[in-house]
Amino acid sequence: MSFKKQDIYKALETITAPGEGKSLIENKNVTNVVTFGNEVLIDVVINNPTLQAKKKIEIEITKAIKTTIDEKIDVPEITTECWGILNKSPKDVMCASSRMVVKRKGAKKPSVVACTLLPYSKEFEMGNSLEEAEASVKLNHPHCAKFCVLGGASCSS
Repeated sequence: MSFKKQDIYKALETITAPGEGKSLIENKNVTNVVTFGNEVLIDVVINNPTLQAKKKIEIEITKAIKTTIDEKIDVPEITTECWGILNKSPKDVMCASSRMVVKRKGAKKPSVVACTLLPYSKEFEMGNSLEEAEASVKLNHPHCAKFCVLGGASCSS
């Protein structure tokens, strides 16, 4: 698989941000494109702040790249560098300081998990007590980026 940044920009010319009328390229919504092997990182700014609009753009970008260039291209969710670009901190995400205690059907003991969206993901299971659950959480699940970091979701609101 071989592609160039120009290929990415060409694919993005087919996408229109919700309510903006022009393509992401024409409207200058794309602020940066970085490629690493088969990975592509795209910074997009849109005027519509809703989670639905952000998700729609994310899905359309991924679909356009995978269908017009190569389906094996990986459009990752978030990178370490993204925190600075987004002007956010991992400490801002709810799972950095909150835990949820769940008692699963058939389980002998309750479990403490870091995320309400991922109560069955083993990597977010923190142990059987709040004391055990004081460890830091790796934000490595696609939901971390989609809903919490980029989406601005808050489980407490």
